[in-house]
Amino acid sequence: MTKVFVFGPTENSHVKKWNSFYEGCAISLYTLHGAGKNQILSILLRFLKVFSETILGKYDISHVHFASSYGILFRLLALRSNVSVISIWGTDFNRFFGDVGFLYRVWGVIILWALKRYDYVNVPSLDIYRKIEEIGIDEKKIILMQYGIELGVIKDSLSNTHVFNMANRFISVRNFSQLYNIEFLINGFSRVCKNICFELQIVGTGTPSECERIKSLISGLNDDRIHYIGLVDSNELIKRLIEAEYFVSIPSMDGLSLVVLEALACRCKGLVSDIPSYQNKLFSATCEFIELSDMSQFTTQIEAMISSKKLDNPKSQDLEAYDIEKNRIKFRKIIGLHYGE
Repeated sequence: MTKVFVFGPTENSHVKKWNSFYEGCAISLYTLHGAGKNQILSILLRFLKVFSETILGKYDISHVHFASSYGILFRLLALRSNVSVISIWGTDFNRFFGDVGFLYRVWGVIILWALKRYDYVNVPSLDIYRKIEEIGIDEKKIILMQYGIELGVIKDSLSNTHVFNMANRFISVRNFSQLYNIEFLINGFSRVCKNICFELQIVGTGTPSECERIKSLISGLNDDRIHYIGLVDSNELIKRLIEAEYFVSIPSMDGLSLVVLEALACRCKGLVSDIPSYQNKLFSATCEFIELSDMSQFTTQIEAMISSKKLDNPKSQDLEAYDIEKNRIKFRKIIGLHYGE
């Protein structure tokens, strides 16, 4: 049986999805997450434990997640594998390359040293593909692939619903950390002229303090067009996306988010920030791009979207490249892993 070593935040839902690509394999999971109050000491002790348990170990495949931490530390482990894969995450990579400070540049050099020592570098979006190619990663090593979305499930949901793309219903689908500008979004919508009808649903989660901050903001605005929904399960999320006309995703920095792809697959048009990950034909035809520097302009764009219907609804064939079932087969073929091994 094929032995797979997985190193990363193993309780993360994204990592769990990637692990499903190794169906039929013997998977060994190792993480440094879940450290105690003394973070540095706890992480060091966990790393030493991983080192001792895997020293001189032999695996068929190693799959590592998060280049700026696990990706570097993996190179310090004394284990062997026939094939090594590193999955880069957008927020993990972007802050160390480009117009950044000196210390970030230094860490970027270390990241590059580590990346060059993997057999394959998996990237989630075309803009990151171009960046790592520019900094010296062999394009033959690069796998441009999000693990994907359950396109078949979404198609079934679309065919079984009679209510979809309700006019002027917006849904925010990102979590509540500062990176995703949820407060900017809510305040911008609250300034829309009171005689203009719309509905904004805030779906997502964050730390307890972040959730309370968002709830308090919405409550204080006293605008019955804006509703706090919070965390929902995957089925409820798909239902709400199908019923909405627009999704909203305005991060300051991001990769190609899977929940954004799910929104597009549900035929939602989009209101998105002008970041490199969204610069492609699919987004250009179906989304309105906004600048995060001017709230008045943001509000004006919302009002214009409500009065204008110039954007196209996404089509299912536009999302075929993100079908998880097809990507699972493609990925296994690239790394030389076939079903039945």
